Parts: sequence; structure tokens; C-alpha cells
Amino acid sequence: MTSIRIEASDCSYKDCEFRWKIAATGNLVQEKIRFEDDHFEVEVDNFIVGFGFKPEKKYWGTAWIDRVVARGFTAQAFLAARDAISDIDTYKKNATASAQKTIDRAMQLEQQIAQLGSGPIDFRISA
Repeated sequence: MTSIRIEASDCSYKDCEFRWKIAATGNLVQEKIRFEDDHFEVEVDNFIVGFGFKPEKKYWGTAWIDRVVARGFTAQAFLAARDAISDIDTYKKNATASAQKTIDRAMQLEQQIAQLGSGPIDFRISA
């Protein structure tokens, strides 16, 4: 979960208490957020197994929760992204190795040309 956002009406100057349980440790995290620009929003940035929220009570008028938005990734999407990043690292290593072989071959040919000096030059290149 990356964030939890509660869109609400008529909650000016109020706080909202958020709670969530971290999947790996079972720890319960609690954070209080001030109402701002028509919503409460908290960053979670962790794998969680559940969350809750409790806005402060309003004594005059009626506050409305218009929408709850939970943003994040499924475990499967996270693993797929991790695998893609791992593949990028493999591609980078392969490209670097290929480039180094080309550089080594060019240096080898440069040495051969230097050894020939002013004599005849054989332009045949073997791979």
C-alpha cells in the first residue's frame, strides 16, 4: 500500500486517525492527519494486512465521507516489477560484456597496425 486517502465534506480544522497493520511484523501503526484541501491522506509505503480510520467527531453540522481511495500494488504486481528490474540488470551486464569484447578487439587490432609500421597492411579481420 502506498497511501490511503479519505475524501470528505465539511471537515475543516479536523483530524483523522489512521491505523494499519504491517504484514511482515504484525505491528500496528497509528498516525493522525489534518484535513487539507477536501481530504485526509496518509502515506503508508509498506505491505499491510488491513487499515482503519476514524475522523474526529463534528459537534455542529454533518461531515460526510465521500470516497475512500487505497493506492498500492498487489503482491503479484510487486514481484513482477522486481523481476523486471532484475532482468534489466542482466541486460545491462550482457551489454557491458559485449561492449568490452568490442573494445578489447579494437585495441588488439590497433596494436597489430602499430606493429606493422610502414610495411604493407593486411586488412583481413578475423572475428
